[in-house]
Parts: sequence; C-alpha cells; structure tokens
Amino acid sequence: MTNYKDRLRLVLGLLEKDKLTNEEKDALYARALDTGLRARKHKIKRLVFQVAASIALFVGVGIYFKSQNNDVKTLDQNTWTASALKSEGYGAILTLADGSKIDLAKRSTDLNRTDNNNIILSSDSMLLYKKPDNTAITDNHMNTLEVPKKYTFKVILADGTKVWLNSDSKLHYPTHFVGNERKVDLSGEAYFEVAPNKQKPFIVQTDRQQIQVLGTHFNVQSYPNKPVVTSLLEGMVAVNALASNKTKVLLPGDQSRTSSVGDIDVKHMDNITDYIAWKDGYFQLNATPIAEIMDLLSRWYDFEYSTVGIKKSNIKLYGKIHKSATLDQALQILSQFDIDYNINKNNAGLIQITLKPSK
Repeated sequence: MTNYKDRLRLVLGLLEKDKLTNEEKDALYARALDTGLRARKHKIKRLVFQVAASIALFVGVGIYFKSQNNDVKTLDQNTWTASALKSEGYGAILTLADGSKIDLAKRSTDLNRTDNNNIILSSDSMLLYKKPDNTAITDNHMNTLEVPKKYTFKVILADGTKVWLNSDSKLHYPTHFVGNERKVDLSGEAYFEVAPNKQKPFIVQTDRQQIQVLGTHFNVQSYPNKPVVTSLLEGMVAVNALASNKTKVLLPGDQSRTSSVGDIDVKHMDNITDYIAWKDGYFQLNATPIAEIMDLLSRWYDFEYSTVGIKKSNIKLYGKIHKSATLDQALQILSQFDIDYNINKNNAGLIQITLKPSK
C-alpha cells in the first residue's frame, strides 16, 4: 500500500500546484489505496474469462468470437480462402539527424553505425541506442522512426526505455537525453516501458496531450480525428490536455480518453491488457464496435473502407484475430453476422472495402 502512495506523491510533485484541487488529490490517494484490491479481483475475473475462452477455442481450430448476445461463433481455418492481402510484419523508416533515411525493412544486413556519438544497432525487428563508455554528450541529435501501415517495430532508447510502435505511427526522439527531462513526440500508437529515473521525468507529447511519468508501462493511441487513448498497466502517469490544460492522474488499470476540446474521461478497465495485445501479435476484441475493428484492420492491412446501410454502433464483437491472418481470413468474422463485403482495387492500387448487410 505504501508504494502506491509514494508513487502518487512523486507524480503529483511533478504537476503545477494549481492543476489539482485538494479534493482531487484526496480522491487519488483513496484510489491508490484501493488499487491492490482491484488488481486481485481483476486477476480472478480474467482467469474465469481465459477458461471460457479456452473452451471456445477447442470447439474449432482457428479464431473464436461471439456477438454481444453471447452467441459464440468459430471458424475452421481449413474453410478460409487464402488472400494476397497480408501484413508485412516488422519494418520502419529511420530518419537520422542529417536527414538521411534508412529503410529498415529492406536491409540485407543488420545496421551498426554511429550518430552523435551514439551507437545504433538494429536487427530485423528492433533498434537499440547505446552510448559508448566514457563519452561525454552535450547535445541531443533527433531521430525519427516511422512505421508504415502493415508493419510494427520496436526501439530501445538511450535511457533503456522500450517502445513498441504500431502500424501507421511515428516517434521523434533524441539519440541521447540531455537536460532535466526525457521527451519524445508521438503520432499514432505506441506501448512504452519507461526506464525509471526520478531526476529525469519521461514525457510523451502528442498533438493534443502530454503524458508525464517517472517509470511505468502504458499504451498511447493518438490517431487523427480520434480521441487520444491512454491505457495504464503499471505505475502512474499524469495526462495533461493541451487544449484545456486539464490534468488527470491515472492508476493501474485506468484508461483516459482526451477529446479535441481538452476534456479527459477516465475509466477503470478490467480488460486493460487487451489494449496492448497488438504488440504481442493479435487483436483482442472485447465488446469492440465494428468501426473500431475496421479502423485497426485498415491500419494493419493498409486499406480504406466504407459502409452502406449498416449501423456501426449496434455491432460489437468479442474474440481474437491473429495478425498473421490474411485480410480475407479476418473479414470472415463479419460474414457470420449478416455483413457482406466487397474488396476492390482502384487505379492507384489502393484497396477499398465496402461493407453492407447480407441479402
């Protein structure tokens, strides 16, 4: 219990005094004390869910899913039609401080070079920044890692912080953290495991909010025309909306949604780990609206979609889609709920999918 209160005091100490009232701080302390009990209840609930999911998976080999009325569906992989529309796996474009670009998906050998006295090492799926021993660094050159649609990638920053970037995402960061803070800029989605450093808070900046932490595990999703979603797994973070200057502190299991006008809505989610399933190779659906499903699939398989005669908010699905599946395999889910789809390619080579009710 004491650890939660200590961490909370550290986070609150980073905030300006006029951002939180005494009543808000007291409420946060109460929530922190209750976090351990909630975690235990959450673990039991997840165990029950996992047992039920395992039973469903054994019904047939493949992806299991169910509609909101608990009608469980299964698809046998042997019945799926193969499709050429597949994701690519790991890949990214690295832009160095001098503006030169390296396509990490098309290299035939591992990368090993120096930028601003920092050694950059790379394998097929990861970048690693490492400062040589006994080398003084007084400035921080900026690098940019851009992950296109169909790809994911991982980077370990110079301080040891691990970042997984989802498809259609970009991270702008220094090759070495100089000064009294560690700041990176994000567009898209990323999962962070921040290396602890009480003297240098870690800051994630998006176009609509700023997140300030000391050492923690959290996911940030910041795509255009969507709320900024922050999901906290471990530690504590302070979320500040740039449009309103409002600030909320998240505890483990909390998820915030920041609107374009600066409103921050915080809810405790029993299924918080579902929101980082993408980094482990699958999409976890838990009463997920069809619009959100199509958004995440469109980023992973690189297509545009439209709907005709479908009320997207009325269809919510449960289940799991492996990212190694073809698009055709993933879309087979929709056909089980009276939704047809047409796949076309325009003159520019862009894949376009139209959803409509089955006749």
